[in-house]
Amino acid sequence: MVNNLQKIKIGAFVNRDLEIFKKVKRSLAFYYGINVINLLKNNGFNHHEKHLIKKAKKHSFSFLIVKLTTSEYNKIVYDIIEKYLPNIPILNDLSAIQTCESRKKTFELLKEKCPTIKIPEFYGNFTQALRAIEEGKQVIVKLDSHNIPHLPKRLRIVGIADTAKQLNELVQSYNKNQLFFQEFLGYAEIIHKIYAIGNWMVSLQSPNRLLKRKLHLQSKSSRIRVKIDSDFKRQLINLELQFKMPIFGVDYIQMKDGPYIIDINDFPSFKNVPESTRLISEYVYSRINLEQQSIRKLVKAKV
Repeated sequence: MVNNLQKIKIGAFVNRDLEIFKKVKRSLAFYYGINVINLLKNNGFNHHEKHLIKKAKKHSFSFLIVKLTTSEYNKIVYDIIEKYLPNIPILNDLSAIQTCESRKKTFELLKEKCPTIKIPEFYGNFTQALRAIEEGKQVIVKLDSHNIPHLPKRLRIVGIADTAKQLNELVQSYNKNQLFFQEFLGYAEIIHKIYAIGNWMVSLQSPNRLLKRKLHLQSKSSRIRVKIDSDFKRQLINLELQFKMPIFGVDYIQMKDGPYIIDINDFPSFKNVPESTRLISEYVYSRINLEQQSIRKLVKAKV
């Protein structure tokens, strides 16, 4: 199914969740004749600046996809996009992508832009976390960097502290500025994961890894689709608009007073969502089509 967009090129800076990216790339080429070019050499984690600049200047891109692990090299990518690929539409807003590299910045933005969404209290530094424990709260300590390459999920969480002594013991091997401190709401049996593509959303639930680790369980996680509450979905659509991030994922747990978001991810892996390749491809195609229509209308109006 090749159409009038067959000469369109998409520039990509992708080194994370390459499986879903490759599927989307094939889908866009097969169904819409759109060529996706990944500018990261060999899909590597080290970005070679001269190589990236040369490729960025070589092609005429109509759209961009950015999906990166958290790395000091990412600033090179962001600078190249702003300098050599300005004003090109991008799948998720560049500022949202940068924000989501840090858990602290993500929750600060969420609290500011989406005050109706329930989130656990979070603490700006170790001292605040220590004060929260003294007030009787439990604190979960995570690495602040969100998508560290090759790091297993179980190592992204440093631990859970009930006392000041436990908190000090947890952080003694880390740079405190590289940690994220958040109120621990308890060992929920079920974790819900929402995958969003535009206004389309699906919610999967699975056993909580933290609870399984606490009880030393080894059973495989199952994924069950569940209905998303209409009010919560409206809040998530507002999150999408405020972050300018149409493709995202959130983890939440269900409490007595409603759902609490405990994590946000820009462009998740979409595991266990088989229709995601088609939906992402359709969304990208629609965005490009709308941009092309807007350009044609603008040119026509000037003429």
